[in-house]
Amino acid sequence: MAQLRRFIAILHPGMWDIVEILVMATVFYLIISFASRTRTVSLLKGLCVLALVYILANVLPLMTIRTLISDLLPSIVICIVILFAPELRRGLTELGKNTTFKRTKQTNAPVREIYNAVVALSEQKCGALIAIERHVGLHGYVAPSGVVIDADVSTPLLLNIFYPKSPLHDGAVLIIGRKIHAAACHVPLSTKQLAQLMGTRHCAGLGLSEETDALVICVSEETGHISLFEDGRWDRNVPASGLLKRLLEVYA
Repeated sequence: MAQLRRFIAILHPGMWDIVEILVMATVFYLIISFASRTRTVSLLKGLCVLALVYILANVLPLMTIRTLISDLLPSIVICIVILFAPELRRGLTELGKNTTFKRTKQTNAPVREIYNAVVALSEQKCGALIAIERHVGLHGYVAPSGVVIDADVSTPLLLNIFYPKSPLHDGAVLIIGRKIHAAACHVPLSTKQLAQLMGTRHCAGLGLSEETDALVICVSEETGHISLFEDGRWDRNVPASGLLKRLLEVYA
């Protein structure tokens, strides 16, 4: 009789049961949505396989496997936290900033100023690294080397910053909203195997895109080619039309 009542309760959930289901569904959606844009998707696949093995070990008389997984579980959790610390930090930051909602459209977005500056830098083969903030804040990357500028984005200012003899050319420019917030910022380098094929500037661009959702623009001082980094992806030899399209998407 008690089992029948539990079964009926499952078929007729109460208000708080529905609330719990909605909350858990939202949490799982955010986790899956974030993981699909980072390398944590491979981690989730591995954890699913491990969970499946553990379930089978409990259903079947596989005592050795069940004991082994149970004993190693605390160590596995610690390894996950250490290896995927940047992704976990970024995920918590996105959750705290409520990234499920789109940002409001900004008027007078500095798309043309950034576009003209990057194209000119590319033609002159002048190395540059520009990060445009989206939802995850970039203020934490100013210290210790960055210089706060807090000036409106303009093509001449960007060209002056990345002029080879300028004291601010070495490092990243952080654009927040319609302002050049800071220049000469040293951002973290990527630890991916792909980073071994890059120069320092490109490696820094990839590293920043792994920790934030910023659009990072990199101009090679050797070839003048434009690269875009976003969500840990590297788009090489981006044409001017492709750059303009991505800028419009960021400020949409």
